[in-house]
Amino acid sequence: MKRIVGFAVLVAALLFLAGCTDVVNPVEYGSLRGYVYIPSSPGALSSGVSQVVISASASPQAGYVPLEGAKVRLTGADNPVEYTDRDGEFYFPRVRAGWQTITVEYDALRTTLRERIRIRPNDPNPQELELVAGVGFYLVVGINTYKHLPAIVPDNPAGGPIADANLVYTAFEGTTWKKYLRKMTGSAATKAAILNAIDEMSRAAQSEDDYLVFYFSGYTGKDYISPYDADGSWDREILDGELEKAFSRFPGEVIVILDGAQSGSMADKDPWYPDPRKSASFEPLALAKDNYTVIASSRPFDPAIGFPDEQNESVFTFYFVDGLQSREADGYGRYGTSDGIITAREIFDYVSDEMEQLFRTYPFLEEHRPYMWSVVDGRVPIYRYR
Repeated sequence: MKRIVGFAVLVAALLFLAGCTDVVNPVEYGSLRGYVYIPSSPGALSSGVSQVVISASASPQAGYVPLEGAKVRLTGADNPVEYTDRDGEFYFPRVRAGWQTITVEYDALRTTLRERIRIRPNDPNPQELELVAGVGFYLVVGINTYKHLPAIVPDNPAGGPIADANLVYTAFEGTTWKKYLRKMTGSAATKAAILNAIDEMSRAAQSEDDYLVFYFSGYTGKDYISPYDADGSWDREILDGELEKAFSRFPGEVIVILDGAQSGSMADKDPWYPDPRKSASFEPLALAKDNYTVIASSRPFDPAIGFPDEQNESVFTFYFVDGLQSREADGYGRYGTSDGIITAREIFDYVSDEMEQLFRTYPFLEEHRPYMWSVVDGRVPIYRYR
């Protein structure tokens, strides 16, 4: 899969172009020499920015240093892969003239940086481009007290799902990948407001390397989530098909994290219809598609519980946040890799094991298990701390 938010690389490229003519079928060639630079400020590799600039300068501008070992690919080149040396230099001696694609890869990059570049024969002028890396969009929703439905935690308006949302929001503030982070709680989290926020992020996203993380804690049911203004009628709920329709406008990957009873039903592929009319708004395959990863607090027919304390925070969300903030989830599980990046699979395995231990220790609690659906088995980065 893809991505890093935030890494800026300054690529200075000087084009040395030479033509070649074939009488029968003319094909022209040029060459490309360049230098890859990164910001020289401390921590640039971990925080960085998100642009790549290609220019004619063979020396780094103020504030930049060469990046050694970057992998540079160029379509149309006889040898399409080169690696930068200690000076950040790469060189493609023979490249087919015309529009080609140049990419820059590096271990600390969460995504490949990519742009189109025009190779011109007999044209010594440099070409400047800006490449933008994928950035993260985070939307956190928590609803405890509803307009028409009973409160989830009646004795504490700020408890339950709102407390969950506050925990998750604080955790997401710690990731270096975010571009957009928004929290909606209580009366602000109406159906229209939630869908509009997703639409706003979709319009702001500029690349398929961008990614969206959506967290919801509140009333959930078989193939739906309940916004603040839900009243028990289907047109006031956000159904799985409606949610997917909103997400489908986003160009990159979408990670959906749901905390509520039966929340795993949003991606279990199990057809369920509320009445014989078989409403088209219920789509059992809505989120079970290639671009989605779903982590739910509960399996399709399980409840969801909170700790019996003052805030009544969710068991699932507590361990989800703990895995991120403690960094214990990084590298967790059979397929985990400790690299400063926490994937959906790593956090899911961590939460699953912690919840299993909790219910084994306190058998009087109503047990439920988290659920995950992902085409790529959860190998989707959602959090970066270094």
